[in-house]
Amino acid sequence: MQESEGVLCMRVSFRIALAGQVIGVSALYEQTRTFCKNYLTDAPASFEVAVTPADIAFEREKNDREAAVEGHAPGNFSDEYLETLALYRKIVERLLEWDTLLFHGSCISVDSKAYLFTAKSGTGKSTHTQLWKKRFGERAVFINDDKPLLKISAQGVTVYGTPWDGKHHRSTNTSCPLKAVCILTRNTENSIQRIDKKAALPMLCQQSYRPCSPIGAQKTLALVDRLGSSVPLYRLGTGSRTCSLPRDESIGGALQCKPFCRRPAIQSKYWARLGLQSTACAGCTMFWRSRWRTVCWCSTP
Repeated sequence: MQESEGVLCMRVSFRIALAGQVIGVSALYEQTRTFCKNYLTDAPASFEVAVTPADIAFEREKNDREAAVEGHAPGNFSDEYLETLALYRKIVERLLEWDTLLFHGSCISVDSKAYLFTAKSGTGKSTHTQLWKKRFGERAVFINDDKPLLKISAQGVTVYGTPWDGKHHRSTNTSCPLKAVCILTRNTENSIQRIDKKAALPMLCQQSYRPCSPIGAQKTLALVDRLGSSVPLYRLGTGSRTCSLPRDESIGGALQCKPFCRRPAIQSKYWARLGLQSTACAGCTMFWRSRWRTVCWCSTP
């Protein structure tokens, strides 16, 4: 029990496993344990965190300030919801000690290799990974659709699921090696290109959780720098018609030939750049602006 403003509050205690660490949690609301239900464990805790009424008040004030800056009415968030935000803030700031950072993006694995798509909110991250799920079916697994954890080591980057999985609630309590990071942009044409760390760093920094403390911020920047050196980086432009994979090299019918098509299959250049196998008609390949692009005309609507 805890005394808050003269009132005794019952605490809710449990443990969760995230990114290879076990966290002992002391919360105010039972809903927080329910929120973390897929990550509960009985293993000994690596460290412990406790959420207080002051932490919830901080989250409410922070949301109100951000709403004022963005020019819209503040959200009417419940204390239970705000406690989940306060909890992840406390946890991820401690996970920096294990070279692990929270990243804003939609992450999906195909054949146990993870691909992380990041962009400003509203660009189409979730739409894009949902299209991957439709294209690859059971081979594809959502790791996290909003806030995955990235553990960076000498062996590479491992991505982990978390309970903080966005409005679509797409996540899995699993981990996979990270194969690539793709920065999504809106564009008049569909395109994908490899970029260097210098070009990617502004977005990588923006999309990483940044603690307020100078030591935490310094640690985060160092991890972001290592992230940019550890995995291939891409910029993916999606046409204004849809927030999807490039229309002429992707899903949505463009790679699915009708049964009467007998043209030999070739590997799509889009998937090849990401190390994946997909096919389209060899007879439907065209040369465009010095790049091979693949489209199956016999199934394009």
